[in-house]
Amino acid sequence: KIVINPSNHKMLLVGWFNGISKSLDGGATWTNPLAGHRIYDIQFQPGNAGVVYASGFKTIYSSKDSGNTFSTVYSAAGVNRINLAVTPANANYLYALESDSANSGFHAVVRSVDGGKTFTSMSTTPNILDWSPLGIGAGGQAWGDMSIVASKTNANTIFTGGINVWASTDGGNSWTNKSRYTVLHNNPVYVREDIHKLVFMPGSSYTILVGCDGGLFKSINSGTAWTDLSAGLTIMEMYSISSAQTNSTFVSSGVQDNGSDLFNTGVWSQDIPGDGMMSIVDYTNANTVYSAEYDGKLFLSLNGGTAFSVITPDSGKVSGAWVTPYVIDKNTNTTLFAGYNDVWKTINQGTSWTKMTTNLTGTSSDLVMAMAIAP
Repeated sequence: KIVINPSNHKMLLVGWFNGISKSLDGGATWTNPLAGHRIYDIQFQPGNAGVVYASGFKTIYSSKDSGNTFSTVYSAAGVNRINLAVTPANANYLYALESDSANSGFHAVVRSVDGGKTFTSMSTTPNILDWSPLGIGAGGQAWGDMSIVASKTNANTIFTGGINVWASTDGGNSWTNKSRYTVLHNNPVYVREDIHKLVFMPGSSYTILVGCDGGLFKSINSGTAWTDLSAGLTIMEMYSISSAQTNSTFVSSGVQDNGSDLFNTGVWSQDIPGDGMMSIVDYTNANTVYSAEYDGKLFLSLNGGTAFSVITPDSGKVSGAWVTPYVIDKNTNTTLFAGYNDVWKTINQGTSWTKMTTNLTGTSSDLVMAMAIAP
């Protein structure tokens, strides 16, 4: 996290895995007043740049001298990350979003109304960091993506993000889901998962921006509907692309952070969310499409990508490389080979698999990275 003193643009604070680096000369020289502590977030108290808050794994620190020295003001058990939010609507308010050390799901939102002197737990449910839009699941991805922001005009309005966007209008006591990553991209409640940043537009409690692995999304009505501001930018990073041999307008691709996508008669659509990897369109039938997620989770569609079923070998017990290789036999289209730490073969489009090798790579962590079938 990098923050600039709003009263002195040459003063920088940088939170990293070994403390807070501070510069008073625009980055020419640095000191580290909190060395040895991993820092996830830094916030200046609104209207008073002399007060700085910082958070780490399970601790909140406070400085009363513009970051020269810090003291611990809060510590929680069972927590592996804390992110902070402040608001100019009430400079004494400090919110902390905590993730659970057991599963990187939601642990709690706590709040201070006295500038960090005392903290009160506002809620521990629902799981606003889980994949479920109902908040009923266990776990989350807070190890990689977690964010909280407070309205600039209403101290009781806060938004959080991880996988979906959630909002509270009563200081974190109750929550309403505001986005879903599993719906189609053109659905007004769609926001790509892996949310890293939430920002209210200055002077507004209604317009909010979301920075995520899918780009930049904007809502002008407190999250009721969202617009993808990144739409139309040709910036997707494709791991693979496969064109149909029987349909010149049909293409399947695996895309970093943006799922497995189909291009059909001039229109792109996302058929599987998340991280898309290797894609294969059957060379005899464009309705047969294979897709993959990270670590070798394989999928099959028999209706051109409308619906997919999981066909991972060994009932999903195997785990492969980030981009797990698999290939289709050029003579028998129902036969495929997939590489994990062993090579697996199917002769019926993934309905069943046979392990062709025994401990091929020597260890479960040494994985097959590429495959090819001899002509």
